[in-house]
Amino acid sequence: MRSGITNSILSQDPPCGNCDFLVEVYGKNHPDGQKPVVYQHQGEEFPGIRPREADGKLEGHRASFAKGRSTLHVWPWKNQPPSRMILEIDSEEGPPIRLSLLEQAEQAQWQTEKGHENLLAPIVPMAWPSGGMAVDGKHLTWPVLARPGYLYLFREGRLWRELKITWENDRPVFRDTRLSDYRDEDGKITADQRHPAGKPLEDIWVPRPAGWQESVHGSRLRGIPLARCPYQPAGS
Repeated sequence: MRSGITNSILSQDPPCGNCDFLVEVYGKNHPDGQKPVVYQHQGEEFPGIRPREADGKLEGHRASFAKGRSTLHVWPWKNQPPSRMILEIDSEEGPPIRLSLLEQAEQAQWQTEKGHENLLAPIVPMAWPSGGMAVDGKHLTWPVLARPGYLYLFREGRLWRELKITWENDRPVFRDTRLSDYRDEDGKITADQRHPAGKPLEDIWVPRPAGWQESVHGSRLRGIPLARCPYQPAGS
């Protein structure tokens, strides 16, 4: 945390004078490998200037999810130029994988138990195979961890992430493809074989969709178009 921070919840200033950009991530003590960062708008999609990481992190309190705990990433925002929010994924080689989250990052107000607009949810994909029939005639289903293959997530009608699923140490891990390496000027995927460049992740951070539902029993993920495939489909 930097010293000399003012007009921020990270400082000792009165709350009424706070001017921060906030990103809330469900849960605590997240492993390294992915983080939200801020880039200034410079005309290019990802300008070659150093991204601004959060100046500090605070514990948040949720009413229903992850035992009510979350992590607030905080950027003091006073006099901040127009900026966008990016999810950065560490890579095995080359620059980080950068995924657009928010084109216009703006000052956020400290909110109630409903949380913040800029909210990321770590997820672990599950499958729900069926087996046999229950006594009441309904099919029995149960959750199992995702099998090896590929996972595809979409945003605004466009492929947002391609992740290769493998198993290591008796659990699935997820590696991102740097899709920008395989897109043409129109944004179409041109290569049939695409190699994952991201470091292995234990979970996948996604923005909270409009259909996210919470209850005292947990949360259900709806509103994020996704697909799973046992093999990597060819490019368009």
